[in-house]
Amino acid sequence: MASRAQNSVTVVKPGLNYKANIRPYFKAAAKSPAWLIMVVFGRFNWVRALARRRHKLTDHPSKPIAASSVFRGIGIDQAVDHLVDKGCTPCFNLRDDRLLAIRQFLDTKLCHDGADPPIAFHINGR
Repeated sequence: MASRAQNSVTVVKPGLNYKANIRPYFKAAAKSPAWLIMVVFGRFNWVRALARRRHKLTDHPSKPIAASSVFRGIGIDQAVDHLVDKGCTPCFNLRDDRLLAIRQFLDTKLCHDGADPPIAFHINGR
């Protein structure tokens, strides 16, 4: 005869598992209350319609490139095509002082590769 422990089966309802379902929502809501509002109310079509309308009313066109830009005289479409096709573009060269400033900035920043889990590294290999 089977013991009582062997016959008892713990039934966990899928929607009520705190650790798997509810706890991540509380953590995310603590970090960003706006996210929780979006998740709760974003399920309603009329809320999404209002958000789209608000976005259209407040959407501002991008600013034109300033006259003091380091990218003057560059064919933007050609540069973008090169970037899409080859991953780089020969359409412009930065001055050495600008390259040095970019390099010094990047040397202080921790970069991430976008993998899952993310791998963090410094550009200079430290």
